[in-house]
Amino acid sequence: MARETCPAMLMIASSPRPHRRVPLPGAALGLQPALLVRCAIVGIMSRIGTSTPRPGTQVTFPDGTSVYALNIDSRNGSYPPPDFGLYLDWRWRPTWNAVVIPWEDFEELEDTASLFEQVRVAFERAKIGQWVEIGCLAGCGRTGTALACMAVLAGIPAQDAVRWVRANYDQDAVETSDQIDLVGKFAGAIQTIEHSPRSLP
Repeated sequence: MARETCPAMLMIASSPRPHRRVPLPGAALGLQPALLVRCAIVGIMSRIGTSTPRPGTQVTFPDGTSVYALNIDSRNGSYPPPDFGLYLDWRWRPTWNAVVIPWEDFEELEDTASLFEQVRVAFERAKIGQWVEIGCLAGCGRTGTALACMAVLAGIPAQDAVRWVRANYDQDAVETSDQIDLVGKFAGAIQTIEHSPRSLP
């Protein structure tokens, strides 16, 4: 039995589909396809974010400021230099923009004023988006102490700063009672330091 064809179906089947040229986005602005592709790539990358490989552990404080804490073995020639480094052991030999404070491991630091000032400078640099490294030998005691001081600058109460660093960086950070006391001294000295503004080195 022959199959009947519906006139409406015949009309649809026989009607040629119009070919419509869909304009590329941005064509109205006169942008060339190659340029559009480049713009799309830039847009995608800006959303994904690009980052340079960095040694150590990123520590982000409650105010959004981030620094990288590391031990001396983490920093090798395979990484580009940071914008600024604060290193708390005489064994560091940076060839980039940095300050080295010769603080002996497990010993009380005599020149606390220099440490306090350089912690403040490093934190200010990190706050404006610079890549800042904080390190000592093992990246634990002295590094943790500097991080606790930065935590105070970020708004964490001094009595909670060491606890915060141990919870967010290393549970063994800030190793001696002298280091813990140093954080309290830093908190007490902040007002004096902030009333002596220095330009970034």
